[in-house]
Amino acid sequence: MGIGHHHTGKVTETCVAQLRSLVNQFNVTSGFLGLPQITGHIPKLHIDTTQIQIPNGIQLADPNFHQPAPIEILIGADLFWEILPNNPKLRSSQFGWIISGPMTTITTSHKNKTVQCNHSIISNRLNDDNTKIHNYLTKFWELEEVPLRSKLSESEKACESHFLSHTFRLESGRFAVS
Repeated sequence: MGIGHHHTGKVTETCVAQLRSLVNQFNVTSGFLGLPQITGHIPKLHIDTTQIQIPNGIQLADPNFHQPAPIEILIGADLFWEILPNNPKLRSSQFGWIISGPMTTITTSHKNKTVQCNHSIISNRLNDDNTKIHNYLTKFWELEEVPLRSKLSESEKACESHFLSHTFRLESGRFAVS
């Protein structure tokens, strides 16, 4: 699997590019991978903009967002949150409140260092690959789960007591009967 359900193959080209805003002075430099195709046209179908209430005076980053077109660049989550002002962002989600975006730490040992905080998207549409991954992860967590301490029956307690009072551990780590 690659990007957008397309196999990306081997990436043989990389570049560093500067992205500049069309609406203000913001710019950012980032590294990119060269791929033959990121995904299909987005949106898949033409969007009726009369159904969207965009306030007057809003300058869209992509004024043609409603027309299907090829995707020319895909930015990562780290850069996505950097281009949104007023970081970090606190958002309500179906899983509870999430916080995302770069933030400056306030501890004295890490003064003025930036920490990147990102979120994950979880899909409820399980295809065959996702089902397999879900099953593997479930098995993994079941194996890693710390077992709850079981309550011993009276006979088990008696056995445990007998063992503790009649055995001792040698320096080698082995048990010996006293």
